[in-house]
Amino acid sequence: MKEEDTQTPAAEAPAASPPPPDSEHVVTSQLAVKLQAIEQQQAWHAAFLQELIDLLPLGIVVHVNGRIVMVNPAGVRIMGASSAEELIGRQAMDFVHPDDLHQATTRLQSLMQGEGASDIPTIPFVEEKLLTVDGVPFEAEVAGIRMAPVDGETPVLILFRDITRRKREQQQLAESEARFRRLVAMLPDGIIIHKFGRILFANEAMAALMKVDTPEALVGRRIEEFLTEEDRPRVLERIRRLMEEQQPLPVSRNHILRPNGEVFLAEVRAFPFQMQGEQAILLVVSDITEREQMLAELERSEAKFRLLAELLPALVYIIDEHGRLLYMNQSAEQVLGYTIHEIMALDFTRIIEPES
Repeated sequence: MKEEDTQTPAAEAPAASPPPPDSEHVVTSQLAVKLQAIEQQQAWHAAFLQELIDLLPLGIVVHVNGRIVMVNPAGVRIMGASSAEELIGRQAMDFVHPDDLHQATTRLQSLMQGEGASDIPTIPFVEEKLLTVDGVPFEAEVAGIRMAPVDGETPVLILFRDITRRKREQQQLAESEARFRRLVAMLPDGIIIHKFGRILFANEAMAALMKVDTPEALVGRRIEEFLTEEDRPRVLERIRRLMEEQQPLPVSRNHILRPNGEVFLAEVRAFPFQMQGEQAILLVVSDITEREQMLAELERSEAKFRLLAELLPALVYIIDEHGRLLYMNQSAEQVLGYTIHEIMALDFTRIIEPES
């Protein structure tokens, strides 16, 4: 019998593992992905910033070495241009009015020379007069920001807005207030303007009524200080109604307390009023103390006259310049045979003989 080969076959060699990845290649790939993401993000931010600049109502101009390189749509409109191309390439200072050129140049120099971490590279809004592309001056507010250097050049971003209309309205308001003050200064009645119960304005006549040296002695004080205890609830309710309804109220009779402790009777007219864009109340105050005293004396005199006339046995009557009968005493009933009511309804000439 043939001897069998008893040798075992050689063991199979293990499969070769893949070569380790090139770590430098992986890092480069990851860095490329990150850079791409950063570029996309930067592109999105740039697009967003450009859209924001285009939508802003503020005029925005960027100039380098004084020469305009960018202007947004609002800036084109404010400057009276038809397109940005009319402005790009021109000197920014060409659009500053000669009256404000020195101020603008000084501000720009201070912006460009500011150094150090503590320096904020901005110049705040100030009023300056600018020129449109056609040389028409207009009032503006202007601010500046120093941007980061690019290719060795430092751009400057200028923000500006047209305030011509606002300035005109402010001037008109000032002129209107001056006219108002001249008018109330001439009025014989006292004038007070108060807001939330605190006096903002008083004229000379009011100062005289209150027996203080100047109107300023009343300004800042509360209306309640000059009301008597009896009148205070009613007057405060009138103020509440006036502010709520914004309609003039009927004339009121109030007792006014002077700073020296004296009290006088006043007739007060109240009107809703706008002062510096807020609701206020204008009061017209008249001292009626003397008039009320005269009326009271007249009533007493009238009462004495009627008492005397009714006691007289003779006929007593009063007529006006038109012959209208105003009064007849009780004796007329016995003398004429009419009742007082019938006599007052008659034409006075009917009780006088024609020849008289």
